[in-house]
Amino acid sequence: MKAAYFIRDKIPLILLHIVCALLLFIYLSAVGLGRHEILLVLIAWLLILFGYLFVRFWANKKRIDGLIDTMDSLDQKYLFADVAENKGDIEQQAYFSLMKRALRSMTGHVSESRREKEDYREFIEQWTHEIKIPLTSIILSCENNLDDNTRKILLQTKQIEDYLEQVLYYARLGNVGKDYMIKEVSLDELVSDSLSRSKQALIQNHIIVATSGLEYNVFTDSKWLMFIINQIISNSVRYKKENPVLTISGSEKGDAILLEIKDNGIGIRESEIGRVFQKGFTGSNGRSRKNSTGMGLYLCKGLCDELGIDMKVESELDKYTNVKLTFPKGGHYIKESSYITKL
Repeated sequence: MKAAYFIRDKIPLILLHIVCALLLFIYLSAVGLGRHEILLVLIAWLLILFGYLFVRFWANKKRIDGLIDTMDSLDQKYLFADVAENKGDIEQQAYFSLMKRALRSMTGHVSESRREKEDYREFIEQWTHEIKIPLTSIILSCENNLDDNTRKILLQTKQIEDYLEQVLYYARLGNVGKDYMIKEVSLDELVSDSLSRSKQALIQNHIIVATSGLEYNVFTDSKWLMFIINQIISNSVRYKKENPVLTISGSEKGDAILLEIKDNGIGIRESEIGRVFQKGFTGSNGRSRKNSTGMGLYLCKGLCDELGIDMKVESELDKYTNVKLTFPKGGHYIKESSYITKL
């Protein structure tokens, strides 16, 4: 609490005392009291006034500093009204009680909103799992009766499955720590599984795939990392051009393992590189293709942040796009709340 603010708040009181002092001066002069006696009376008045203001300022400052310390010590600031001491005059206590009622009401609304959000997330997860059952049946039926038509159905079904996964992972994004298990996994196996899952899209689009240097193991959640790789491959397929080539390679960089997924597609404008991880950002490529949600890389980046994976995108328009995933060795980057196992 600053003294200037306190004095500004007390200006009406100070003006009132000045007016009263002038009236007293006039009255005492009229009754014939000497100037020295009047001056002593006024000095005593001012000393009492300034003493009162100083005591009030010091008491208020001490109380406000205590409230600030209490607020700073709380992790959940909305509990301030429940733990802070309700001191002060009657007016201050009344304001404090009103604030406490308002904060309790707000806390109730926030808790209700959280419950509704959690119920909605659980519904989305359940709905996504249920709708995957008929999709799996469609995929199995098509794979057992492969021809040109069933291959097209498989391709469209895979796209539906990708969009469903985006919905599922978006619903889980704020609760990732409750759903993943960290363990040592093989990059070679993960990439192979991802390519196998995307094989129809790769075949239909005549994309040549080259892999190298994937003999490394990393600490991560295999399910979440596979989703990330699938999203990157899906983008490579969506934004391909003539004679498409997809290169997936691993390498060791100091204390980290680097996984690179590079294509020779249409690339990304230099002015848009810094925005590719923004929620809903589609860019000029997405607008031209008219089938981009702008959620794929946003979800990948959010999951990478949770898993401790550094994700970067390099690109040059009409030449290439290279997505780099960096895994520090040993799993020391994993959050303490993660469940870590080692094969």
